[in-house]
Amino acid sequence: MKGILKAIKSLDPGLLKPFEALAAPPFAPKRSSDAPLIILLATPRSGSTYCYQAMCHRFDINYFSNAVYMGARYPFMSTRFARRWCSPYVSDFKSDYGFVAGLNGPAEANDIWGEWFDQHLVEVVPAPEEKRLTRALNYFDWLWGGTGKPFVTGWVGHILYAEQMASLFPNAVFVNLERATQDVATSLIRARRHADQDFGQWFSTRSRDCLGEPSCDPFHDVVKQVVSLQSRATEFVQATGDRVFRLNYEDLCRDPEHEMSRLSRFCRERGIELNPRTDTPEIAGHERSARIDDDYRQVQEAITNLTGDEDEG
Repeated sequence: MKGILKAIKSLDPGLLKPFEALAAPPFAPKRSSDAPLIILLATPRSGSTYCYQAMCHRFDINYFSNAVYMGARYPFMSTRFARRWCSPYVSDFKSDYGFVAGLNGPAEANDIWGEWFDQHLVEVVPAPEEKRLTRALNYFDWLWGGTGKPFVTGWVGHILYAEQMASLFPNAVFVNLERATQDVATSLIRARRHADQDFGQWFSTRSRDCLGEPSCDPFHDVVKQVVSLQSRATEFVQATGDRVFRLNYEDLCRDPEHEMSRLSRFCRERGIELNPRTDTPEIAGHERSARIDDDYRQVQEAITNLTGDEDEG
């Protein structure tokens, strides 16, 4: 299904733009949105998809579904379509490197963040076009005004652009998903092996500290990549602590319903109502422990060499 959705999206020449104009409200000049967003800050391979699924499964919220992402050229029209024809999302908590199956499956929506906000998985200084930015901010305000539901986004690139998002969405809160460096880097190494790419090449989100060509040591590169991203999140948390909900990945796996309740209380204290759904089953807890193998040991050695800390977490 992933390939089909990508093919449909890439082959669309924009024939439905006249209908999109009819579906969209008049745009007002904007520099920020009043919509309350819940923005996930997470490194790749830290459990971000699981966390995103849990929030969409547990709460009555808005999010970018595959149906909306497939029709990203026509966000107002595709959102109306999804409301009418897509059933509410009930998660089986399965995913394929960030892709969740189903038209109602939560989408990371890489291209939307790139086209609307000039945010990309490889860090740039964002300079969004004013027309696209205005359209985007009006979209979120339209969605919020029409539904009264907060918007949840789980794109892994947000960790690079948290400051920009905080400025554009002053009513947003952030969920900082924390997981041990060792486990994240090991998972990222394994993703390099199994993803359809060269093992020696960079994979997924990269900060400005990792913009050069990869070195001859993939383990060093992966640890550097993870540490730099975690440092960025830490800096943002320290500067914007009152707006950030800190969520430990192991705690989420152990008791997801408890952690979702904690998130709901955190948001309520800041004026955002995350209403729990009654049409979804309880999220079962499950333990996630890293497999001890050569990858794990080589990552541990790379952490020691880079940071001097054998127990970096």
